[in-house]
Amino acid sequence: MGEAQEVRLGVVCRRFADSLIAVLLAPPCASCGEPLSTPTSGIVCEACWRAARTVAPPFFVPHLSACESAGVYAGTLREIVHALKYRNRTSLARPLASLLLERCGNALAGADAVVPVPLHPSRKRSRGFNQAELIARALPLPCLEVLERVRPTRSQTDLPADQRRSNVLGAFAVKGGLSPFPLGTNRRRGTVPLTAVLVDDVATTGATLSECARVLKEAGAREVRAVTVARAL
Repeated sequence: MGEAQEVRLGVVCRRFADSLIAVLLAPPCASCGEPLSTPTSGIVCEACWRAARTVAPPFFVPHLSACESAGVYAGTLREIVHALKYRNRTSLARPLASLLLERCGNALAGADAVVPVPLHPSRKRSRGFNQAELIARALPLPCLEVLERVRPTRSQTDLPADQRRSNVLGAFAVKGGLSPFPLGTNRRRGTVPLTAVLVDDVATTGATLSECARVLKEAGAREVRAVTVARAL
């Protein structure tokens, strides 16, 4: 069988599988709840992915040289983030990472590694995963889990803007007190300091990202940027 025939056969088989699953199981879209017409393509329908592509403008955050979000935290994109975060739809991490690559390429370009914003261990145990870590690991850069949240904090969404910075002040540290940068930051030996990109699901004021960036720069990072799936305006 030739390559073209194999491709055509694959398309036919996938269409048959889509039809069979749609009829027998009628799985709903994780965003809008409507039945999926092509369930083998993912758990969010094509219409919702198209609706989630509203661009969010870059914004300034202290200690960060760049901060970009793939979209606005509203409507369809908000529902997709909630499906990952609160309804255990972890398969969404990879398409959300693809959305970051598409929308936040400037912040990711030339970086040495991505660093997920950590959850406190108690919250991670309760949820079962860290959504920022899942997204970061789906990006085509080394993922360094070098930060830890050393004290629990209130949810930033529950706080007014003027209290968010104090809520996360001192909440993060480098794991084990060691340098997080295996590439080295000792200029006397001719090595190049790391350019790291923080990854998180949602940014509002940027207070959490700013505090994480401050810790990384104190540990020796030359430059810290950040990307988030969504930005709450």
